[in-house]
Amino acid sequence: MDEAVLEFCLSNVIMDDQWSAEVLRRVLPEYWVNLIVQQPVPRCSGDVCRRWVWEGNYSDTPSTKDIYNQISQALTLFKECAQWKQDKLNFKVKDWVLQENFEDLLCNNPIERQREPILGEPVFIITDGSVNTITRAAGAAFVLIRLNGQVFGAGFAGWPWSSPSRMEAEGIRLGVQVARMKGLKNLVVCSDSLELVNLLLGLMVPPMALQQVVEAIRLLDSTEDKISFCKVSRRLVGPAEALAIYARKTQTHGLSNALIDKRIRRLLVPYLVNVKDIVAEVALWRAASSDVHQYHVQPMQIHWPENLPGHTIRHQQMVMKDSKWTALSSKLDAAVTHGAMGKFLKHDLNISHLCFADDLIIFTDAQASLPHSLKLLLEEFSMAPGLHLNPLKSQLFSSCSAIEQSQILCILVCQLPVKKLVVNNMPSVGRKSALQRSREA
Repeated sequence: MDEAVLEFCLSNVIMDDQWSAEVLRRVLPEYWVNLIVQQPVPRCSGDVCRRWVWEGNYSDTPSTKDIYNQISQALTLFKECAQWKQDKLNFKVKDWVLQENFEDLLCNNPIERQREPILGEPVFIITDGSVNTITRAAGAAFVLIRLNGQVFGAGFAGWPWSSPSRMEAEGIRLGVQVARMKGLKNLVVCSDSLELVNLLLGLMVPPMALQQVVEAIRLLDSTEDKISFCKVSRRLVGPAEALAIYARKTQTHGLSNALIDKRIRRLLVPYLVNVKDIVAEVALWRAASSDVHQYHVQPMQIHWPENLPGHTIRHQQMVMKDSKWTALSSKLDAAVTHGAMGKFLKHDLNISHLCFADDLIIFTDAQASLPHSLKLLLEEFSMAPGLHLNPLKSQLFSSCSAIEQSQILCILVCQLPVKKLVVNNMPSVGRKSALQRSREA
């Protein structure tokens, strides 16, 4: 008989203590019983997080009918409780920002920091029931609050089993189906099974759930602490990164890059109006993933789907009202065209770049001269009105893949309204030498 202790780290942003204990106890499948502990989690910012630990066993694999009934009951209960909480709070959410996790994300955006969230439709989280997945599913709600400011509730339906992954996909399919029947459209699906790829790319998930779904998948790739893993620099990564990471993971199961590209395009093109520059982010994170060493042999070609509604780069350049931004964009464009940074570089580089709104992030190789050259280039525009660009405060960082054969070297300049991305096919370097070069740079 297998036993597991499941820890759910939930914030009172989502639900208060009385509501949480009762709802989660009933929403969780009957296989998890005996609420054994409920205590505050020590946090510098106060008791905004609570921990519930369930102890149970799952020696028996539930039948499809059992799963269907459990999800149906959980969704019904969750919808009722969400409405009750909405009435109770009188359309106000207290401490909607997780102080410890999100303050740094919002510190450079005072408008967003002062914004009062609008309560909207509840978000329901469906998981495959594995301990690894379910402990991260709770954190998906944190991310969703940051993404749209309209999430005020989250429910969990999970079922544990040790059967093949096809059963996980079947359970998730049923969960989505029942959620649609119950009228809950904002879903988060968490699973690490291969079959979920077909579930997502087969467009079985409601369109409006796309952003939540891919963002939740991104959580599966996180290795940070369950309480603080939402803390990722100043900016939460977009949903396209999640989809790209998940697409990357499918390569180990035999899916080719071409097939992934085709499916990603088919999935994302209809939603470009809602998820800005999602294709650009997919290209970025496919290139910057831990599997980047694969592209040394077969370099990735960044290209745009033929039927995109307008060219994203052209669109972003059109909205640049400041001539200085146009000049900066042109110089980086020229660097891409000629494969070099002109007078700033002593050697040619095979680079490509994308343009979209947000911070300035540049991916390149471990050459110490390139970061310095880029800073010189950016320094020309540091005094431009509205840019808030200070190359001296640019953050330089690097990371190595698990294979320890590749390095990603980045310059992150905060508070930029336009992003220029440079991606280079990085040479193989040792871990120690790569880190040493980045420190010297």
